[in-house]
Formats: sequence, C-alpha cells, structure tokens
Amino acid sequence: MRVWIADMYEGEGLINYQALADAGCAGVVLKSSMGGGMANLNWLTQAVNGVRRAGLRLGFYHWVDPTQSATRQAGYLRQAVERFGPDFLSLDNEQWWASWDKFYKYRRGEIPASQVPRLRGDVIIRAYLDTMTAVESLRPMIMQYSARWFQQGYCPQMSDHNPRWGGWVASYDVGTRVRQFPTVESFETALDELNAPRYVPNNMDVWMWQFTDRWGVPGVAPMDLSIWMGDESSLDEAIGTGASEPPPEPPEPEPMERRRSYALPWLNVRSGPSTVYAVTRRIYPGGVFYVYEKRQGNGYEWGRISDSEWVA
Repeated sequence: MRVWIADMYEGEGLINYQALADAGCAGVVLKSSMGGGMANLNWLTQAVNGVRRAGLRLGFYHWVDPTQSATRQAGYLRQAVERFGPDFLSLDNEQWWASWDKFYKYRRGEIPASQVPRLRGDVIIRAYLDTMTAVESLRPMIMQYSARWFQQGYCPQMSDHNPRWGGWVASYDVGTRVRQFPTVESFETALDELNAPRYVPNNMDVWMWQFTDRWGVPGVAPMDLSIWMGDESSLDEAIGTGASEPPPEPPEPEPMERRRSYALPWLNVRSGPSTVYAVTRRIYPGGVFYVYEKRQGNGYEWGRISDSEWVA
C-alpha cells in the first residue's frame, strides 16, 4: 500500500484522527502559522493532541506571505515548533497577490482577478528564501510546498533554488469528482492505481505529492491527501533519527469566554491589542472564536484569541 499523509488548517475544524490512522494514514500536517501569526492556539493544541493520540507522525506547515517580514514569520513557526515539537516541517510557496483585501474580494466574486495586485517574482523568491533560511535548521526534514502553475506563472526563477529542499508538489491529477470511500480496501485500491504527479515545477525533487482535496476515507470527510514517494522507512529516515521524542501533551488552554461575531461586514483580527497593529485576517458574521485574555487599548477592550491574534 502507498504511504499517504493528510493535511489541514483550522478552518476545517477538528476531525477523527483515529479514523485516519485506522485507514492507514502515516501522518498529518497541520497549518501552524502564516505571515500574520500562529494558528488559533485552541484549535492547534487540540489538533496536535489528536494526531499524537492516534499515533500519527506530526508535521507543521507555514504559509509564507511575501507581504510580511520574513524574520517575524520565522519567529511564528519557531514558536510553534518549540511549543509542540512536530516531526517535520514544510513552507508553503504559493502566494501571488500583494493585497489580502483585494484577494478576498476576488474570491467572493466582487472584483475580477485582473484587479488584484500581483507580487513581482523576485519579491516572492526573496521572501521565501529569507524565511526558509531562518527556519531550515529547526528540523532535519523540511520541504517546499508549491505547484508548477504557480512557479511558471509567477516566479519561474524559483527553479534555480528548488534543488535545495525536498519538494511537496500540488498536482491534482485525479480529477474533481468527490470520492468518499466506504471501506479502507476500496481506498487502498484507488491509491495503488496512482502513478506519479504530472505537473512538477522545474528542478524539483518530489518527496511528497498532494494529489487531491476531494477524497475521504471511512469516518473522515474529503480533505487534502498526499502520497509520500517512498516507503515508511524512507519517511522515517527523512524525518531523521535525531528528531526528539514528542513532548508531553500540552494542556489545552481554558478560554475566558466563547464569542460569535456579528460585526458587519467583518471583524478585523490584529497582531496586537491596538489599532496600530496590522490586520492579519478577518472573522465573518457567524464565526466563533474563544477569548483567552482581555486588555484595554485605544478606548477598546481587546480580546486575545490566539498567541498572536487580538480582536476589539
């Protein structure tokens, strides 16, 4: 049977990690951080604990945002690594837009893609290299996640740097049909029919192949799935025998209160408890979040909703 790995981010909530393990999953990669800060600490803690309890290998990925400081981004990932002790890492290289506000408007169908400002290729590459250089010593196994359409369309010179790391390529070769497999056996049969990714960036040595976001194993809804391009022993060898034993399960923080946002059109999430801090993301009406700390600032009461995220 092929060695396969799942990945997810906090927007997908929590899943049945034991069901993944029962279906033969070798590990789970969680989005631990991005340009604006760490993932929601409550979600990340519960997800890490769920992965570890299921006996799965734990990976973290960081979304590299070329509009943010590489030093600050490296600090977010380092903080997550020191706190949770993942087995391996990946840095996501696929952001082409220079404005999150315009990008969200485009995704909501409010403006055409042509109105979204694009980053220059050299800016994308420099941001990625600077961030990777600052964190690549954190774990023996660290991969670049990217796709051929992105590199050829937005930063073709990235091919000069691709040989530096193992590649985790996004190449969705199995089509767009949603497949919820009724049995582990039927899923294994489908996996064994896959060959190799068709769409690989130039000079990338593919270690892992994300082939779909539309397949689900018994007990788990369809999600991002990847194939490790080797056997389990090669995966453990890449992770490295020097990887430390998993730390004890971190205690899940107790929130002060649970809130639901009704702010229109959205609630801004900032990197600190003041309007002088940058907006890192938005919570749309109906979104639920937890408050772990409260402070006063700029005439507002601010609530901390993760290690580095605040709302008024």
